[in-house]
Order: sequence, then structure tokens, then C-alpha cells
Amino acid sequence: MMRFKFSTGFLILIMSVISIQAQDEVLIQDYSQLMNIPSIRAIEASPTHLYILSDQDGMAVFRIKPENLQWLYTSSGMQRRGYHLSADVRFAYMFGENKRLTILEPTSVLGVYSATLLPQKPLAAARLQNKLYVALGESGLGALSLDTPETVDSEISIIQDVGRNVSVIDVISSPITNQLFVLTANSKLDVF
Repeated sequence: MMRFKFSTGFLILIMSVISIQAQDEVLIQDYSQLMNIPSIRAIEASPTHLYILSDQDGMAVFRIKPENLQWLYTSSGMQRRGYHLSADVRFAYMFGENKRLTILEPTSVLGVYSATLLPQKPLAAARLQNKLYVALGESGLGALSLDTPETVDSEISIIQDVGRNVSVIDVISSPITNQLFVLTANSKLDVF
């Protein structure tokens, strides 16, 4: 009987917390009347920018403001570069089913900072300081310098510390702690 009372009380507490949290989630702005972006394929956001990829219109980039979104530009043809997006405060990274990696700079008039061909299809990308780390599957973990657009287009460096013949399937970074987390196909997590 005591177990039933505890479980019931616990359930009521959880439902109350969920209800309170749901009340905090309020629609701030409905943009459907202001912008019509057809065939949206992917979205990604950084703390400062929103990226919307459309099959028809390409990439639409917005600056995120507390009260609204500010449209910066739309770059047609970007959908041909792939549908996988990730972003940080400085750049967005775009790739697809081929070996091309495109780095977007949201404040640039052209939108594209640089693009490069990699030895293998990229699976994930994460920036730490001024280097971009790329999960390359069977090719391992790669690193590109983001110092200039030209350094991005140079040959990628393979990080040997992950090990030989190790398939890297994901990579994320924590800029606050200056750490890189690398997931391998054998379910191993490396921290750099």
C-alpha cells in the first residue's frame, strides 16, 4: 500500500512539473504569414542565426533577435550541396551524400566561406577554436584549419590519436570546456 501511495504521489508531482513546463512554452511569433519558404528540407540554428534549407529556394539565412527574425539573404542552388546541417556561433556546415563539405558564413554577402572535397563522405562536423573536426567514417577523424578560406580547401589532416582502422561516426564540441567528443563505430567515446 505504501508503494502505491508513493507511486501515485510521484506521478502527480511529475505531471505537475510537466504541466508547469508546458505553460512556459508559448508561441512567440508566427512567421507563416510573413515568409513563405516552400519545400523546407532542413533547419539549423546557432545562438545568432537560423538556417532554413529549401528544395526550391536554396538556403535562407536569418539573424535571430529577441523580438523577431531578420532575413539576411537567400542563396539559390545550395540544396544541391546536401541536406545535413550543423552550426555554431561563427559558421554553418553543410554536407550530403558526396564528399563535398561547404562552410557557410552567415554575415558574408556570398554566404559561402569555403568548400572542399574530402577523402570520404562527411558524417558530422564540429568546430573547436579555429579548427573544424570532421567525422569521416572509415577514414577516421579529420581536421581543417578555418583561418582562411584557402586553408579550408587544403588537404585535411587525419588525427592519429583516435587509432588506426577506427571508423569515426560522430563528433561534437564543447566550446565552454574546450573539449571535443568523438564517437567511433565500436561504441567508444574519445575526449580530446
